[in-house]
Amino acid sequence: MFEPSQTSPGEWLNCLNVGDDHIEDKDERRKYKDLTIPGFSLVEIVGIRKFGDDHYVHEVRLPVGELPVGQDQSGVPEEDQVKIVPIGINYAFTGPADIRKDRQGRMKFPPAYCRFKGDEDDTAKIFGRYEAPERQLGGKFTEAEYEAFEFQEKLFGNGIQQQLVGDPTGHLKLPSDIAKSSQFGISSQYLGWNCMGIYKYNTGKKTKGKKEDEDATKNLLAYIAPAAQISPRPPIRFVALEAYSTYITRVRPAEEYSIFTPGTEYTVKVDGDKPIKAAVTHLDSEGNHKQLISFVGDNVNGEIRLVLDEDQTELINLKESVLTPDYLAQKIGDLPNIGAKNLKVSVWPGLWLIEFAGDLAGKTFNNLEVIRPEDAEFQVHITCTDYADSELTVDVYFHIPQIGRWDGDDNVINDAVAPGAIGDAVWFNGQGFVAMSVQCRDFNGDGTPDL
Repeated sequence: MFEPSQTSPGEWLNCLNVGDDHIEDKDERRKYKDLTIPGFSLVEIVGIRKFGDDHYVHEVRLPVGELPVGQDQSGVPEEDQVKIVPIGINYAFTGPADIRKDRQGRMKFPPAYCRFKGDEDDTAKIFGRYEAPERQLGGKFTEAEYEAFEFQEKLFGNGIQQQLVGDPTGHLKLPSDIAKSSQFGISSQYLGWNCMGIYKYNTGKKTKGKKEDEDATKNLLAYIAPAAQISPRPPIRFVALEAYSTYITRVRPAEEYSIFTPGTEYTVKVDGDKPIKAAVTHLDSEGNHKQLISFVGDNVNGEIRLVLDEDQTELINLKESVLTPDYLAQKIGDLPNIGAKNLKVSVWPGLWLIEFAGDLAGKTFNNLEVIRPEDAEFQVHITCTDYADSELTVDVYFHIPQIGRWDGDDNVINDAVAPGAIGDAVWFNGQGFVAMSVQCRDFNGDGTPDL
């Protein structure tokens, strides 16, 4: 399976383990495991070093990686954090020998084998493209070998190809819930590694008296290739978390003394080509019952009640300082037979997403209704939705200019794209997610809706 003595041009290269020497801030350097690179490790290439007149080596270290966007893993030991393999960084794979700090070793580029962190049973989730050779009378393989090939095809030859993400100790692993990759149906939302199979090799060693060969979590290797060369990032559906205007239009007032005629219109650059922050949602048609509560109007304030069937919630305060997902879940959860622990609530500008989960999973409910103040200057729309919160935040760009307008009465900007607007975006290489369409929402830029 793995024979490091076999060489081919450009396959095996010399490397030097430099640890975290390239991180200038000493507090950011990792302290665990003295940064020895174990065999079969994923490594990050950080430079080239010259020894003598003609001997060059690649400087490598255990990968730093990047945390999934918008995810907080504070309090999680670094070696247990889930880190995606970022774009634009070179990666390679070491041979079977450990490489201590400031020592040389050998590496090669993918496709290759890498240590896998998981369980041998994970093969049930991982399928590659292996095809067993057809049986032939008098063929070059024995009956036992044909059976072994067919067993490999059964394990790795069908189904959906799974992608793996890297971790700071040089392993690859299945995406966890924090990466949210699986919720997109296509797991290449972030660059990872396509897995063609998980293999266990026997060493005959024992750890704490237990044979490693009998431990389903020991000595696992993943055979992988870069995912970026196979599938592009999928489109996303997003909720704008910020207002946006490429430019705004303004009108020269009559009292302005200049060469311009009063009433002349002109444009002022506001956000230009800057992106906005957006929350990602994904289609979840077979998931739990979900309802979207949308507020429409310039002045959204005060208190409301929600009604389910004939039961009313307590008053719900609409102030941003009060309104949190936990606060809203508690208010709705106090309704009979609901419970806050059974609700997954997302609060975005002008939008609430309520998912009935836990003990309520699989059940369908009538649409919530709303009781507004008599003098309310806003409306509330409540609809069922098949889209769920992916718990990811991304940057979204606008290629088509979005022109807002200056509100001279209130001296504020009425933005072209309001916070809470729903849109679709696709991935452009070299830039990122670019909006293809975005919702028009009735919104005034003077700071409301205050959600």
